[in-house]
Amino acid sequence: MKVLVVVDMQNDFINGSLGTPEAAAIVPGVVEKIRSWEGLVYATQDTHFPNYLETQEGQILPVPHCIQGTEGWRIEPSVRAALTEGAGRNESVLYVTKATFGSHDLAELLVRASSTGKEEVIFSEADRRKVGKAAVEKANQEGGKNLTLSGETRSIPGGFILRSGSVEVNCAFDTLVRLQKAETAGDVVKKLFA
Repeated sequence: MKVLVVVDMQNDFINGSLGTPEAAAIVPGVVEKIRSWEGLVYATQDTHFPNYLETQEGQILPVPHCIQGTEGWRIEPSVRAALTEGAGRNESVLYVTKATFGSHDLAELLVRASSTGKEEVIFSEADRRKVGKAAVEKANQEGGKNLTLSGETRSIPGGFILRSGSVEVNCAFDTLVRLQKAETAGDVVKKLFA
């Protein structure tokens, strides 16, 4: 299964508070890639809230951007149009809202993947540094879990591994996509040959 990931093609990153001429220059190529794509499309949106400057990221990058509901948060119009067109043509277009150095979706995935609520969460070194603490804290707060952030890291391309004693559950994104492919293949065969 082919997957196209369209990352943060939002107004604030193109022509807004963090926009650059280089970002604006790639828009036509991104639109063309989306329009010619046949397969699953993930579109991410960096998402912050009015208290952005009080967050960990806001302390590091004190430039308010992608505040949910603002024009800067919205996906650039021609990219959005291509994604909307693609939703009818492709398998599907899935939107992932990422928030302040960590994703609400990642915390939700932690909650859903946890079976005991007491697992240790292992990230890649970069993800541990950028989103690990925030994602684990959010999962614990919103999901009533007691997960712990491991000091250990693994070479995974994104996602996480849950460990409870000697049992590990691999929730790395490449593994999840591979499992989703296997799960949807049967449905595709049924639709094609039913």
